[in-house]
Amino acid sequence: MKHLKISIWLWVWLALAGCASPPQSAHMNSFEPSLFMPQESVQVPLINGGNLQWRVHATVNGQSGIFILDTGANFSIITPQFAKKLGLYDAAVDGKFADPHPTDRTVKYAPIHTFKLGTVEYFGFYAAILDLDHINRAIHTEVAGIIGNNLLNQTAYSIDWKKNILTLDSRTIEMPTNALRISISNNRIYCPVHINGKEFQFALDTGSYRCLLADQEFVHLGIPDEKISQLEVPEIDISETRKLKRPLIKLDEFQIGNIDRKNYSILVWDHNVLGMDLLESYILTVDARRHWLLLDESPSPLNSIPR
Repeated sequence: MKHLKISIWLWVWLALAGCASPPQSAHMNSFEPSLFMPQESVQVPLINGGNLQWRVHATVNGQSGIFILDTGANFSIITPQFAKKLGLYDAAVDGKFADPHPTDRTVKYAPIHTFKLGTVEYFGFYAAILDLDHINRAIHTEVAGIIGNNLLNQTAYSIDWKKNILTLDSRTIEMPTNALRISISNNRIYCPVHINGKEFQFALDTGSYRCLLADQEFVHLGIPDEKISQLEVPEIDISETRKLKRPLIKLDEFQIGNIDRKNYSILVWDHNVLGMDLLESYILTVDARRHWLLLDESPSPLNSIPR
């Protein structure tokens, strides 16, 4: 995750996700959980942490914890402290975790037997154990981990940022006419964005406080010098905190679906990201199973289907 110097925090969780190779174990095979829902649609209250950052209460093996809700994370994570509280740290097994840094790391994976989000229960999967102390210090709170797409993508879901409500829905829902077709790669959601008349693929990332444009796209767009400035940006990812200078550019047009922003300011980074500075104004609805995404100011289509 990363943050902008001028009081705008920017957490980019794509650093979580790279690739993860399953740990070797005789009793669990995957990061993908099984799912139990007592009803077709379940609403879960969210916690607005301020600075465009949302969290949620979850119960893991009977123990409660606060988790960051992050569509930029391929897989879910728990902290070493929470793993020890659960009695899972010593039972964890080794596996490879490849992030954007040049070398793979060996990390521990904990076997999660039950993970409850509201009344929805995910069970029988692995979660990476990663130290998030530097993130806790930065956001002045104590999180037990991160909920990633291996859980969220099991159902359709909508997030109403103004009402602080996450809705999980197991029903098969037809793609609305105003929805966007998305692609899925390694559990990560990508959707088309048009910038200055050209189409690019952007990753959906509710863990990022701001939209980002990849360096290579920046080069290809040929932005004039008068629309480029430099900002000192402290970067906070899952490994460490760094200070970097990054270009801030002004785009003539930034369009996603029916949303069209003129003279749109965006930070240049190493990947394309749809972040919360744009997402917070809309109700986000996603069905990764049927490959569509909707950003709309009206109620989610999940709430318009008879229950």
